[in-house]
Amino acid sequence: KGDVVVACGEGEEVNPAKRGVVESENADGTYMVKWLSPPQETVRVEAWSIRPVHRWGSVAAPSSARLASDYLIQRAIPSKAVEMVEELLRNGADPNVSNDESLTALQLAVLRRCPVPIIASLLRAGADPDAPGPKGSALQMAVTNKELAVVESLLEHGADAGEVEITEAAGCTPEIAEAVRRHIEGSLSEEARQGLQNETIRKLLPLVVKVCHDAPDARAQHNSVGFLSYLVDKLPGELLAEVFPVEPEGEEAKAATEGLYGVMLQLSQGEGCDMLDAIFCLLRILNSFVDKAPAHAPRLRRCGIVRWVERLANAGQTKQDVQAGLLVSKSGRIKDRHISKLASDILSKLPAPSPQDLCADPELLVACELLRQHRPEGFQRLAEVLTSASHTSPNDMAACDVAGALLEALTDRDGDSKAQWTALEAAFGVAKDELKVGEGKAVAALQELSVVGKPTDRLDKLLRPLLELIGTEAQWPVTGSGSDDLAELTRPVRVHLIPRSKPAPDEAAAADAAGA
Repeated sequence: KGDVVVACGEGEEVNPAKRGVVESENADGTYMVKWLSPPQETVRVEAWSIRPVHRWGSVAAPSSARLASDYLIQRAIPSKAVEMVEELLRNGADPNVSNDESLTALQLAVLRRCPVPIIASLLRAGADPDAPGPKGSALQMAVTNKELAVVESLLEHGADAGEVEITEAAGCTPEIAEAVRRHIEGSLSEEARQGLQNETIRKLLPLVVKVCHDAPDARAQHNSVGFLSYLVDKLPGELLAEVFPVEPEGEEAKAATEGLYGVMLQLSQGEGCDMLDAIFCLLRILNSFVDKAPAHAPRLRRCGIVRWVERLANAGQTKQDVQAGLLVSKSGRIKDRHISKLASDILSKLPAPSPQDLCADPELLVACELLRQHRPEGFQRLAEVLTSASHTSPNDMAACDVAGALLEALTDRDGDSKAQWTALEAAFGVAKDELKVGEGKAVAALQELSVVGKPTDRLDKLLRPLLELIGTEAQWPVTGSGSDDLAELTRPVRVHLIPRSKPAPDEAAAADAAGA
């Protein structure tokens, strides 16, 4: 039963013969054969006219895989034919097929004491070594049969030794019991396996970051960033903070952290910033950091990444960019709604920023606080901070609100305006002819300083970042109504200027100055 044969039915010519499957053997020695070709009817065939098909590959029928599975469990395994089993598996036979007794092919092979090559072939083809059966698992059956080689083969292919009974009552020999114990002792626990996986990811992450940073083209960059987002998502928070510390100390940790931020800035501002697929992967990385390493939030704000996320969270603006072709999806699977939704989720989980989070220089915060308290030494402190730094970031100026602190300090409070202006002149070396606010020449003086200013000039150190701040797009509010009306897009922006004039000197002091 189940054999594939070439035969001809009663009353038919011997040639051409048809291929069929034996369904049953009759009492008179004839066979009932079902033809594989249409009309696939079942006919009586004389035994002398049947020729078995030894090579399964010669049968090309739509149901060949099902027939191969039937032939595997009904014929090949009971006959212990190694080559036939391997050929049937190569031609689509299901290694987990069951017979009428609910025994899988592997369990039947163990029960029939098939040679180890058949067991190994079934396991390599995907047979489940732990599938339950009426006589237990395949491993338990091999233990009961006292087949040490079969037990070892099953254990090598991942059979679960935790549930198998290795007592003498179960028919287990000392050799088999010792083999099972060695396997259990040498196997990794779930915790050990997870630890090994985490350690592998920890060592792999810096290498993937370097590949992302040095990717030769956009396609390679997208693939590597996708892999990076997968690894970051898998790594626990404590290991993520270890691989990418906020304040790295060693060279390896510093290279990993700086490399990651370089990739983020490249994808958000440089090459690849118009690819929705890469943007989505970067947002997944940021989402993992916000969830598992929130200590990075201040730095993400200072480098402008959070500002970029805020833009993407604006669904109307993002949709406009996609429609205009400014943002494109190479795969076609990532849509603008996916980007906006993930960006909004990230912003909802970010903690509210403090001035310390937004400014990289804490001394600048101290100086601004002194100015708001109308303490004259605040000007000197501000001048020292600005001159000690090679370049003050406009983002730091905005985060500390240096302009607001100066305006507040120069606003008259209890008649201290003169003292404040004197402190300003002393701190920044402002000559009397440099600030002629009352004569309307302040703008010209500022322009002259911003163009011809000396690098060592303290006033220049103050004015340059403030002028840069005016032209920094990131400091303007994010707006977007979704309208593409040209009149709305070209609507002018109103800028309010708040002047602060130097107080007029006393008449006596003015006379002394004129006489001098």
